[in-house]
Amino acid sequence: GQWFAVPLQDGGFTLGILARANPKTKIALGYFFGRKFCNSPNIEAVRTFAPSDAILVARFGDQGIIDGKWPVLGSDDAFRRQDWSVPKFARIDLLNSERGILIEYDSEGEWTAQPIRETPCVASVLTGLPFDGMLGSVAMEAKLSHVLAGIQCS
Repeated sequence: GQWFAVPLQDGGFTLGILARANPKTKIALGYFFGRKFCNSPNIEAVRTFAPSDAILVARFGDQGIIDGKWPVLGSDDAFRRQDWSVPKFARIDLLNSERGILIEYDSEGEWTAQPIRETPCVASVLTGLPFDGMLGSVAMEAKLSHVLAGIQCS
């Protein structure tokens, strides 16, 4: 339930929240939002955000938080783990785009980098699910910068 700001490549910041983290693996699960701030926001700016407002849910490396490049805004006292669930993820076969794998991680236990279940399926059933991959902090900055390009900061 810790909120943080992610610096964008073209200036400004967006928000993220740690939904799951594991200090051993340094791999986290975060929800990221589509609002662009001119300056690093404060904790009061996050009060209106809900899981359904996220534009991206992703596994990511938290080095930006550890290094202090991503300012930590604080913890949300109202954070309830069950409200910020671990979604199912999609993996598409690189050699046959019609085949996919539904990836599931443990939503209740200790957050790890290992899936608890991988189910082969037709790729079309994976539409709308987040991609199963892990972005480093610099790659996450690039991804969010691309998604929020053209949005004016407030």
